[in-house]
Amino acid sequence: MIGYRSRLERDLARWEEAGLVDARAAGEIRADMAVRGVRFALAPVLGILGAVLLSFAAMTFVAANWQDLTKLTRLLILFSALWAAYGAALLLRYMHAGFLEQAAILLGTGLFGANIMLIAQMYHISGNPPDAVLMWACGALLAGVLLRSRPALGLTICLIMLWSWWEVVDHRWSSPHYGFLLAWTAVALPVAWLRWRAGYHMLALALAAWIVGIGYLFEDWSMFFGSRDAHPLVIIIGLAIMLSVVVAGRTIEHVTKFAGPLVVYGLGITYAGLFALQFVERIPVLTIAALAGATLVIMIAALFYGARSHNSALTRLAYSLFSIELLGLYFKTLGTLLDTALFFLLAGVIVIALAAVAWALHRRQLLGSGAQT
Repeated sequence: MIGYRSRLERDLARWEEAGLVDARAAGEIRADMAVRGVRFALAPVLGILGAVLLSFAAMTFVAANWQDLTKLTRLLILFSALWAAYGAALLLRYMHAGFLEQAAILLGTGLFGANIMLIAQMYHISGNPPDAVLMWACGALLAGVLLRSRPALGLTICLIMLWSWWEVVDHRWSSPHYGFLLAWTAVALPVAWLRWRAGYHMLALALAAWIVGIGYLFEDWSMFFGSRDAHPLVIIIGLAIMLSVVVAGRTIEHVTKFAGPLVVYGLGITYAGLFALQFVERIPVLTIAALAGATLVIMIAALFYGARSHNSALTRLAYSLFSIELLGLYFKTLGTLLDTALFFLLAGVIVIALAAVAWALHRRQLLGSGAQT
């Protein structure tokens, strides 16, 4: 919201100077944005912060007096606090206090997880520790669906990531955790039902982390680029995501309204695999040079597509990854394949080529706007 308001202020100033918007209309837009900004930023932040503080206060109080309480008293405290939070959420819904209602739901969901851990400790229940996190995630998902709570769904996404990571660690990083995909799908359905855009980003980040992770968990991929791990598979998946948006972007946008960010995540996944191959794995220098060339081609293609589709996030990411690639190549190949002078010569040629592409795109946009006017 802050970034949007800053951009809107710059646009309003430019529109006023050009005579496209008069001072009165600009003032009304600023006043409306100020009201919406306060309502959006202050209430949910304070509500969520209050829920978190209450959770810590309850846990601290119980922990300080835990040993002096009987088991029955402990159970009464745990379950009373849990249902009091959900009862407060229903009351706040009746009062149409939406943000405070969501904070109460989040509090109840957090207390549900605390109840699982404390009851297991109290009765010395042994088992697979990640299962407790999965149970907590199931409770959070149920609360998110039944109460249409976006914060509860956000907590669910974080919990399934923790659960999946814990399962991988317990199995000594021997194989990917495929149960994550089932859990991810179960959360994706209600997120899509609520049309929660921030939830789309959380889901995309979680899935991207899982895809990048399988590059380090599969082994015996030596037939591909001399790599021991499955980073080539990560590259293939990332390129497939990007290509799907390029080919069927309009359809994806119509269904999900998420085509633009999807290609950005695809580029990030692709480069994560390329980076691991070039700078983490031990492969021949000539192979590194070939992969570096392919990487720069992908970045140039991403810049071109980002400019053509007006996807500023893709353009910024491509420029950033391009810079990271050049720095990585400098430190990786210095003193081996390339000396310092040759490196800067090649880097300069590539940057000039990028500048020529950017200028050609800029001229094309100017000509197009001139033809329309």
